Amino acid sequence: SAASDVYKRQVEIRCEQLPARHVHLAHTLVNRSLMLFNAGRLDEVTPLVDEAVEIYLEQGGPQSPYLVSTYRLNGAVQDSAGNHDAAIASFSSAAETQARVLGPKHSGTVAVRVEVAQAVLGQGDYLRAIELCEPWIEAAKRRDDFDANVLFPLHFVYGRGHLIAGSPELAKESLSMALELAAKNRAYEYAVPVMEIDLGRLRWKMTPDKAAAIADVEAALAKLKARDDTDLAEVKRAETWLAQTKPKR
Repeated sequence: SAASDVYKRQVEIRCEQLPARHVHLAHTLVNRSLMLFNAGRLDEVTPLVDEAVEIYLEQGGPQSPYLVSTYRLNGAVQDSAGNHDAAIASFSSAAETQARVLGPKHSGTVAVRVEVAQAVLGQGDYLRAIELCEPWIEAAKRRDDFDANVLFPLHFVYGRGHLIAGSPELAKESLSMALELAAKNRAYEYAVPVMEIDLGRLRWKMTPDKAAAIADVEAALAKLKARDDTDLAEVKRAETWLAQTKPKR
C-alpha cells in the first residue's frame, strides 16, 4: 500500500541519517511492521520485528520500555500466521519483560500473561491454558486493580478452556462474566456472539430443553455471520456442533 511504501522510505532515510542501530530506527521498523501486519503481509513482518528487538536490546537492555509492545506485535503476527509455538514464545517474552519492568503481579503484567494463555488455548492445549489462568482468576476475587483489559480475556480464555475440558459450571460462570464485560465495552463486541454460542452449548448440556438451547446457538450464529469481522473458524465450529447435535429428521 502507499502508506506501507512511505514507511519503507522512512526506514531507508533513517538508515542514511541516523547512527547505526539507533533506537529511532527501531521505532520506524515497528511502525512499518504494523502497516504490513494490517495489510496481511505477514511474511514480511518477522525480520523487521526481529531487527527492532535486537536494537532495543542493544540500546536499552532487557528492560527497554519498547520491548513489550514489540514482542506482543510479533506474537499477534505469528498467531495470525498459524505459527502458534512462535506466538507463545513471543507473548511469553513480552510477559517476562513486563514482569521485569512493572513487577510480576502488576495488572499490566497479568494482562500479558493472559495473552500467553490465549495463545496456548489457540494451540489446543486447554488444560495448560486453564492452569495459566487459575492464579489470576483467584487473584481477581481479592484485587480491585484488574480492569476490563485483564478481566475480559481472563474470563474468556478460562471459560472456553473449561468448556472444552467438560466443566460446565466453571465454564458458564466465567463466560457469563466475560459476556457482561463485553456488553459494556465496544472493544470486545466482536466476541459477544461467540460467547453466546458457547453459553447456548452449555445450556444444551445443563438443561432438559434441548430445542431452546439449539435455537439460542442458531440465533447467535446468525449474529456472528452478520458481522463485518466474522471469524470464519468460529462459524465453522458452531456449524459443526449444530450438525452433530440437532436431531435428525
